[in-house]
Amino acid sequence: MRGWALTIVLAMGMAGAAGPSAAQGRWKQPNDLFSVTLPAGWTINEPERNRWTFRPLNDRALAARDAPAACILQLTESVSTMFRPQAELDRMMQTPQFLELWQRSNAELMATNEMQQITVERIHGLRFVHIVTHGRLRDPRTRRPAERGAVLLAMTLAPGQFWRVACGLPSENTESSVQAVNAILGTLRIHDTTGATNAR
Repeated sequence: MRGWALTIVLAMGMAGAAGPSAAQGRWKQPNDLFSVTLPAGWTINEPERNRWTFRPLNDRALAARDAPAACILQLTESVSTMFRPQAELDRMMQTPQFLELWQRSNAELMATNEMQQITVERIHGLRFVHIVTHGRLRDPRTRRPAERGAVLLAMTLAPGQFWRVACGLPSENTESSVQAVNAILGTLRIHDTTGATNAR
């Protein structure tokens, strides 16, 4: 889990730095796990298996639309849920165990919780829980509070899959940044909902 926190912090620090070419428009994961539409000036790459980073490629893209600094999309494979119907998985997301799971994930990223907004949205047939937390970010190395900011954490369950999205948000204009993230997430389509059959 700490690797998750470290990745989002490192990716936030990379915004505006040199990197791969822009990938705006409809982007399809090579093994057909998912596709997503990115704004102009954004890039996406896969630094490790089943974890993708998408972020503004330069300062101009970062300034546009009050963009978030970076987002991490991660897939965790789950054999135990591979043959469960989606309706059952949707009910699982409303259980105390699932709420505890996203609270733990959130605690890895945020040292303090000064304000939290929770919404639920269905995106292309999957039930996503969105949590926006304001406060002090947690330094993944020292585990101590760092600079102020906000994080949007979105999660969903699909047969055989647990998907998480974490986006670093600026401490100012957070609401417009949340709208920018939600616009991107609204285009996210999970293709392989039978588990990790297409994963490398």
